[in-house]
Amino acid sequence: MSEREPEIEYIPLPWDEPGAGRYFEPPPDRPETRTAFSPVVPKIRTCGFDAIQAQPPAFLWKPYLRAGNLNLAAGDGGSGKTTLALMIAAALADGAQPSGMPGELTVDPVHGAHTLILSFEDEPEELRFRLDGCGCRHPERVHTLIPEMIVPLMTEEAQMEALVEECGAKLIVIDPVQAFLQAGADANSLSDVRRALESLRRVCKKTGCAALLIAHLNKGTGRSAMQRVSGSMDFVNAVRSALMVFPHPRTADQRCVLHFKSNGAAAGDTAVITLSENAGAVFSGISTVSREELENTLRPPDQTETAPVKVRRLLERVCRAMPSWSMTAAELADRPENTEDLTPKTIAFSIRRAASAAGLLLTEKRERNARRYAVSAQTEMRS
Repeated sequence: MSEREPEIEYIPLPWDEPGAGRYFEPPPDRPETRTAFSPVVPKIRTCGFDAIQAQPPAFLWKPYLRAGNLNLAAGDGGSGKTTLALMIAAALADGAQPSGMPGELTVDPVHGAHTLILSFEDEPEELRFRLDGCGCRHPERVHTLIPEMIVPLMTEEAQMEALVEECGAKLIVIDPVQAFLQAGADANSLSDVRRALESLRRVCKKTGCAALLIAHLNKGTGRSAMQRVSGSMDFVNAVRSALMVFPHPRTADQRCVLHFKSNGAAAGDTAVITLSENAGAVFSGISTVSREELENTLRPPDQTETAPVKVRRLLERVCRAMPSWSMTAAELADRPENTEDLTPKTIAFSIRRAASAAGLLLTEKRERNARRYAVSAQTEMRS
């Protein structure tokens, strides 16, 4: 039986035009070892950028929301994430950009634009009440589904695409995004998150709509907004624009909307929204509060306090971890400097025991920093 040379197949790229690109064929196997049962290695076809038409990014709300792509709005519970989404939906439905709303809203002033809200947390009746509070004059242009009908959409990309096209949505709101994952998927798994988001991204690209994913914050101690989004970091990495809603540090009834990630354009100014009594809100221009000041509110108290307060909290933890100590943290901190109980060596030993008892990971650097804070703060504490 004679050997037959297997044929080489060409794999075209989906965006290629006929004749575009170049072919590269991997070197053949050695003749003495190649048989009819050798695996077929297809030729790899590349595409030069000269065959690709440049296209600037499109925006639904420039520069805050990318059209035809994924966007994120994160924040603590009750901070105003859903309210922000409803405010945008109301502006799109009415076909007009409200006064005080920064950026540029792309909407037909006559027919407005439709929004599809998929909420796993709020009932439709409550969403309608809050939508009215945002001043929406055309609620018929804002659509929703009950949670029982949303679940099948998580695994059916074609159904999601058909639903978006049927209602003509220019914006999809998924609240929260973690609930959009398939059953058994891990929100902390990069592969699971990426698989779900890529499916949604394809729907956005085909229909031209923007997706606004609502996300909660984790309980971590990250210093930046990006590190505090709950779940896998891919929730932030996969989106093209990301917002975070903060309570205003100086005004109780206002929220600051920080644009902390932007691909395709410079980040927008920090927007301000003012909450109203009827569960609604209005845009109130831009904020002068810096990003650093807003992100400081994400840090635990012991990362923004002075050295004396830091060491006092540290000693409180030591005392709680070792009940045999009869003195309080204040008494321990106020002991004279030459007292043996407050030597750097004793403090370091106490820190190690406290960390072990509390099940904390104590690195050498953390222990060294804690000792330095403790020793440098003794005189300042007693003054």
